[in-house]
Amino acid sequence: MHGTKRETAKVVLFLKYMITRKEGKKLYAELGRLDTFGLSLTIEPSWVSFKVMWEDDKPYWEIKSIYDYADYFDDTPSFRVCLMQGGKALDARTIGLQYEVEANFNVGKRVEGIDKKIDGISGTVRSLDGKVSGFETEIDGFRTEVRDKVTRTELKQTADSFNLTVANGTRPNLLWGSDLNLDEVDTTNKAAIQKHLGVELGEIKVDDAEYFQYLKGGGVAGSDAVMFKSKDGVARWTFFRWEKIKVKPNTVYTMSAWVKFKPNRANVNQIYVGVNETESSQGLAFMEGSDKQYYLAEIKDWERRHWTFKTKDETLITVLFAHSGTDESLMWLCRPKLEEGNTVTPWCAYDGTVEELLAGGFDIKNREFTATADNFKVQNNKGEWTFLVDENGKLNAKLIDATEIYGMKIAQPFEAYASKEEMKNGKSLSWVLENRSQDYGFFGGGVRMNGVTSNIFNNTGGTVSFWLPLITPFKFCQVDIPNNVMLRAVAIYRTQWDGCRWYLLCPWEDNGSGGVRLKAFNG
Repeated sequence: MHGTKRETAKVVLFLKYMITRKEGKKLYAELGRLDTFGLSLTIEPSWVSFKVMWEDDKPYWEIKSIYDYADYFDDTPSFRVCLMQGGKALDARTIGLQYEVEANFNVGKRVEGIDKKIDGISGTVRSLDGKVSGFETEIDGFRTEVRDKVTRTELKQTADSFNLTVANGTRPNLLWGSDLNLDEVDTTNKAAIQKHLGVELGEIKVDDAEYFQYLKGGGVAGSDAVMFKSKDGVARWTFFRWEKIKVKPNTVYTMSAWVKFKPNRANVNQIYVGVNETESSQGLAFMEGSDKQYYLAEIKDWERRHWTFKTKDETLITVLFAHSGTDESLMWLCRPKLEEGNTVTPWCAYDGTVEELLAGGFDIKNREFTATADNFKVQNNKGEWTFLVDENGKLNAKLIDATEIYGMKIAQPFEAYASKEEMKNGKSLSWVLENRSQDYGFFGGGVRMNGVTSNIFNNTGGTVSFWLPLITPFKFCQVDIPNNVMLRAVAIYRTQWDGCRWYLLCPWEDNGSGGVRLKAFNG
């Protein structure tokens, strides 16, 4: 139905039908007037004309009827169509109307009311402005989505369920430990509480339930909370304080918390909330609309209070929840939150990044990394280990390559070996020989010995010998090491086939049989 006014509305009805003839399992389309087959079609209001149309090589009849809405229809506009054979109705159908609204409505203006039955409404609403004071209806099914790219809020409703999803409705909480959960913590140990929650507890006596209580499930909606009491006759702040919180410069933030407060004397005890720059200790002013920074009255039931401020150039801030006075007072704290923006959003816990990093050894707050393992291993992309620290703290690397290494004391400890096999499998190149009877044989070396200094001290009680490829003198010969004398030489790598030759750093002389005999350093 086209048009927005009842007196000018037009109703257009299109009907099409097809006649088929069945022979066995086959169906044939027939072309001809209805009366050819002894049939007639009645339409109320009566039809005006029809014509034959074709679709997919098949004929059908199209009947068209146009009437003024106001002239022919009552409160329930519809057509009634009957297929007749003689005086018998073979089929009768009532066809309701479907509306197509062509006009643009300004919904911002007042609409007095729609009080008629509407079988169907279809169309697209581009925008809708205004307020609806009330809406009551019965709907078989309802679904709507708000596809805002920023908030991505979705609302769904069916006959038996209602679902509201606000994807970005809660902004991240920047306060580590703000869930105030102390399940696995000794709540009489101040250091343990401070470490677990990442806070400083000022002037709080935690080992006395009168002055400090962990309220498991005693907060808002079954959340955890704490109660802390100021000391009698002490005019100083009792507080929870988070320090060195990373923030953006020149950015608006909102701090909030659920609190209760019981002063012992009116206008004496007070709640105080503050935000300072960590390095300069300069306070940041709260913006208009924030709750009072100093509050004297009692707060009997949980109330969520909030304070909005703007950072300056500094990127580390400290936040404080405190109370004080010259008389005792009690403060309850639950679900503190610090978030970016000028409004509060529903509370959420810190996202857990810090805890996960701590489990891996990264302590962001103290700028530390701790690896806990019997073996700390570094591998390359091939899966080959290149660096290892064992459970005893010993460093084992395939190759340490550095331009310069400085050390006040760099030692190559001597190890005692009683056989050639022990020497071969030993880790040190500073040896003490303990067994004279062994044949120590050839001593050479490959590319990884290049530049290594070896020390071999003879403690066998007699002379021991090695065969070495020497540079000084340049020959391959037997090297005799008398008792209490030490060989000291540096390896110089030459080729893959020659390996290393050794440059003697200790005194020596000819042994009379083509080799050399080492001498003590003192002559």
